[in-house]
Amino acid sequence: MSTILSSLFSVLPLPTSLISNYTLTSLNFLFFYLTWLTLVLSHSPLKISVFSTLIIRLGCFWLPALLVTSFDLLLPDLAGSCKFHPSSVSMLPSTAPGLLLRAAINDALGVGLHALAVYALPFPLFPVNKTLPLLPTVLYDIFLSQIVSAGVYYYLHRSVHYLWPALHAQHHSHPPTPLLAHAQNPADYLLLSLLPTYITPLLRRSHILTFLIILALQCVVDVVRFSGYQGLWGAAGGLSRRTEGHYYNRGTCYFGIWGILDYMHGTSPANLEADAQRTFSRAKQRAKDEWDGMDWDKPLPNVPMPKAKRGKLSKPRPRAVSKKQHKEEEGESVLGVMTRNMRRRAVGS
Repeated sequence: MSTILSSLFSVLPLPTSLISNYTLTSLNFLFFYLTWLTLVLSHSPLKISVFSTLIIRLGCFWLPALLVTSFDLLLPDLAGSCKFHPSSVSMLPSTAPGLLLRAAINDALGVGLHALAVYALPFPLFPVNKTLPLLPTVLYDIFLSQIVSAGVYYYLHRSVHYLWPALHAQHHSHPPTPLLAHAQNPADYLLLSLLPTYITPLLRRSHILTFLIILALQCVVDVVRFSGYQGLWGAAGGLSRRTEGHYYNRGTCYFGIWGILDYMHGTSPANLEADAQRTFSRAKQRAKDEWDGMDWDKPLPNVPMPKAKRGKLSKPRPRAVSKKQHKEEEGESVLGVMTRNMRRRAVGS
């Protein structure tokens, strides 16, 4: 049997590149596992959970957001030509400090709540185990998280617009720019940023590494959505274009992230325009049907014309004048006659 297998492998040799890649991948995985095991054994779960969350936020949101903002500030003409609305670039010198401060406060609030939950809850928020999660489990959690977070974000975002517009007004105070993704009201940040990101890993009790991947993906999506750049390729272009459409239409459409729920619920501009066109067509057809259905040969009803009331004309009432006013009027009339006579004599002479 061994002779047959050896002869078969000699005839059909395995590609050396496949073997080398597999070996390299195995070595990388082994190195990562040893590093993770050392980290878990040498640090507490609280420290690992909090600092890893902070590092992901700094690397996946703050670093690209600050790079894009710096590019907009240093090269405003070039950045403005790439934006949907160049006004977002011209406003940045005066609004960037406020956006930076609000985003930093909100992210600090998010990391603080994460640390408080890890410290106070009797069960681990996200398990920090020595074992690594399986790849199918990681992929399933990521896929499920994207679906659930998109649904939660859509319905909460739409509800906030219609029920608490004052709460969400701060988020629409500036054209889309990356820092605006987290520069919002703290309550709005908790509802629209933290809750959609955390809800699926919490319910699934996902591994801390799975949660970090989900958080990193969400941070990158936030930066791309609020970049404001036109001409981005693929899904990135759709994210940026939908966010720009949401702000351009004053929050009347594009409430979701990926646009699927907007299409299903009719809150995309194409659906809204089609609905308006259908409503107009129905109203026009209804008016036409009413016009065509009228019997124009039917005589008009004999409605008597109203007659005007004839009455005696009342004489004007005399004006009540006191004796003093009467004497003054008589004196003025006599003076007027004398003045007129004197003028005639002067003209005659």
